[in-house]
Amino acid sequence: MKVASLDWWLEPVVGLAAAASVGSGWSIDFWSAGAPWVPSAYQDVSLGASDLGLAVLVVYSCVVATTAMRRRFTMRSKVMVVAGGALLACLALSTIGAIAPLLSIATTVDVGLGLAAYLAVARRPRLARWLLIGFGCLILLELPLSVLQETSQSRLSLASLIGPTSGSYSASAAGADVVFGPNGARWQRAMGSFPHPNVFGGFLAVALVLALPYLARGGRGRGAVLLTGWGVGWLELVFSFSRAALLAAVVGCCVWVIGHRRRARGQPSLAWLLVPPMAALASGAAVAGPFLLPRLAPTSAILSTTPVVGRLMLGQVALSLILTHPLFGVGAGNFSLAELAPPFNAIAVDPVHVVPLLVTAEAGLPAGLAWLALVVGGPIVDWRQRRQSGASWCAWLALPVAVLAVALLDHYLWTLPAGRLVFWLGLAIWTAEEEGGARGDGGGQNGVRLRDCPGGRTQSLTNVPASASGGN
Repeated sequence: MKVASLDWWLEPVVGLAAAASVGSGWSIDFWSAGAPWVPSAYQDVSLGASDLGLAVLVVYSCVVATTAMRRRFTMRSKVMVVAGGALLACLALSTIGAIAPLLSIATTVDVGLGLAAYLAVARRPRLARWLLIGFGCLILLELPLSVLQETSQSRLSLASLIGPTSGSYSASAAGADVVFGPNGARWQRAMGSFPHPNVFGGFLAVALVLALPYLARGGRGRGAVLLTGWGVGWLELVFSFSRAALLAAVVGCCVWVIGHRRRARGQPSLAWLLVPPMAALASGAAVAGPFLLPRLAPTSAILSTTPVVGRLMLGQVALSLILTHPLFGVGAGNFSLAELAPPFNAIAVDPVHVVPLLVTAEAGLPAGLAWLALVVGGPIVDWRQRRQSGASWCAWLALPVAVLAVALLDHYLWTLPAGRLVFWLGLAIWTAEEEGGARGDGGGQNGVRLRDCPGGRTQSLTNVPASASGGN
């Protein structure tokens, strides 16, 4: 009983702490490849706060949570184990021919840690809910700092609010995270305490999609609180000016709504979900319209800008590396180092902004396929087993589609600690929600409901037909 009680109060602490770690930029470097021109994030072996957050979840699940509520491995989790194991094997093999083997080893360890954290959370619905609550609290806590960054038009950090630091500079400074408007005008992008506005936007996009099942369930008082937090998330997302994250959030939410378009009698319409994003876009247009609207408009001028041209060039570099090293790649974590060598000769030093291409270039074609299986393999296998309608299956794909949208337009889900935490915990929370009965239709995908009980133990599971539980 003492152990059970320990699990019961420690689980929220672990979940909230792990969720909060994604917003911390703390890290410590252990080793560097020492390559010129390459940013330290792409050539250092380091330990970040987000890595510690994942490690805490793994240690908790293996050592402490011996009696906490957990489920057997579902088919989706089994697919993740197989795909993750294949990816780890490919990453380990890529070490053999890597320019910097230590980077490959570190990347392999990072992926293994993320996979272990996924399995720890996906089997514990209560822990997943506390992680999502932590994400919601972090969104609210990031609002004051984001407002200060926008009103002062400078990159303020928590440290700079205490005293002068080198991390605080105005939008007019070289290298500032800004968007450009008419006549070269500059506007500071909101980033909160995150290392980059794009990472902040990616976190918000994933959190907004994860919240959808709970928003649909609503409840007395809870619905208004959730809707307020959801609206704050959309507002922060708009002012991060992250096009990839905004696209991911919109696509993910639309896919989920399509899957739940057939509502049971008495359930409210989902049309009200349009209010927060529309209000956020209107606020962005009113405050920073000359900067926001051109950035979102897919015009020929936007497509010919330096960032877009640079990303297309990086894609060509990645394809060239894949053709040269199709099976084992250039070494996990070694993409930027490979760009320094002939025939590229440091034409660029950033990773390609398409994660499947990046993984394939670093660890070979099997690794790229394994990464894709991590994202969409579970829902596909579920659909083949259960043969549900296309509309119902869409709801399962909402989060994987959002993650894939981000991964096709930026690389931080693979290269940065905060991005890796968002990737692994986003998929884990979604699996726990979908399999554990947190869907808006009131039942889990299997028609099985899990209920918490004192002491962290699991009550008996009752199989309920999908038709009886309101499932689509």
